[in-house]
Amino acid sequence: MPDAYSQVTTLDQSVLNVLINAMELRAADPLQREIRGAFLERVDFPEAARVLEAGCGSGAICRELARWPKVGETVGLDPSPAFLAKARKLAEGIPNLRFDEGDARSMPLGSLP
Repeated sequence: MPDAYSQVTTLDQSVLNVLINAMELRAADPLQREIRGAFLERVDFPEAARVLEAGCGSGAICRELARWPKVGETVGLDPSPAFLAKARKLAEGIPNLRFDEGDARSMPLGSLP
């Protein structure tokens, strides 16, 4: 079975909805939140850091990053317009967060959008 995420731009909306719901449920899981928090606490972000999450999906981690101390701007990148539409809706009111459509596999290193 092929990886759904590697073909995300070709998936039926019903499949995309299932994936979006799964991403949000997983992101809200208390153990997952604890793991992410422990990881992020170890990152020494510079003041006003710009952070890129490649393959951001519905944006759950981006929303957390945008609220993290010292993070000035967070950019979520994903090839799926459906994922990005949901990410933008869930991120309304977070001023230092934006979502761009694109595939990280084709981005030159150092070209943060």
